[in-house]
Amino acid sequence: MPQFTEKAFQFLRSDGNILVLPPSTVQELSSIPPVIADGTKALEHDLMGRYTGLDFILQSRLHHRIVQRKLTPNLGKLTPHLEDEIGRAVSDLFPKEADDGWATVQLYPLLLALTARTSARAFVGTSFCRDQRWLDIAINFVEDCKPG
Repeated sequence: MPQFTEKAFQFLRSDGNILVLPPSTVQELSSIPPVIADGTKALEHDLMGRYTGLDFILQSRLHHRIVQRKLTPNLGKLTPHLEDEIGRAVSDLFPKEADDGWATVQLYPLLLALTARTSARAFVGTSFCRDQRWLDIAINFVEDCKPG
């Protein structure tokens, strides 16, 4: 979104809006103490840590090191595999167009399935990324973990 490269903007969500700040604020934001603004606590909140078990990110920075040392340097190698999976998933998941060129879809479940499948390709490979049982578990994990 080029019009927002130097402006703040919001994503409106039902559980609270997300404020996106321009890159020019990174240096200033990095000097704010964690007692005022803690990115890790915000991430834990967004990932529903106490329900998903991802609250461990408050105890350790291991996940940061894994992303920085393993995932980020290998994104160039991973990207073609993700492109391949997205293409296959779109072909498998999106309906073929109707006679009039249009098809009705329920977007949220479609995007959940696409995201689960692409994430699975990145993290667990081709043996699971198209396995419906694995995808159902991945998609429903948070709902299944919630108490009562």
